[in-house]
Amino acid sequence: ICRVWLDQIEHCHVNTRLSHALCGYFLNKTTGEDVYCSFCCRNCDATEVARTFHLKITLADESAKVFAWCTGQTATELLQISPDEFYELPEEEQIMYPSSLEHEKFAVALVNCGRQGYGLADGLMQEDDMLMWEITRALKSS
Repeated sequence: ICRVWLDQIEHCHVNTRLSHALCGYFLNKTTGEDVYCSFCCRNCDATEVARTFHLKITLADESAKVFAWCTGQTATELLQISPDEFYELPEEEQIMYPSSLEHEKFAVALVNCGRQGYGLADGLMQEDDMLMWEITRALKSS
């Protein structure tokens, strides 16, 4: 647990994705409008689907910087906007939005989630394997 600020916002990557509201796992689109949860091994109807964030961002303190990732409520806390509100913004505003957060301070819990030698976990993207730090909790601080 450490106190950090958001840094190098130009390298920030914000993505909204659909997740299974029951388990939180990212959903995969199948044919047509159907979405499938690989964790629960079933198709999900509209009442079980929620929009969520997948965020990659640089955190810094006086001694170091780390590029980390988070999803869900933790990303919502860092971005200070709901996934639905963010999704409704015009594309230009979505691109500019993170720059308004540079140097915002947070208390965060970081976990080293390096998976060297274990291959890729199902449902994670190749580029996620490069990110060694997961932000598991975030709380805005002054």
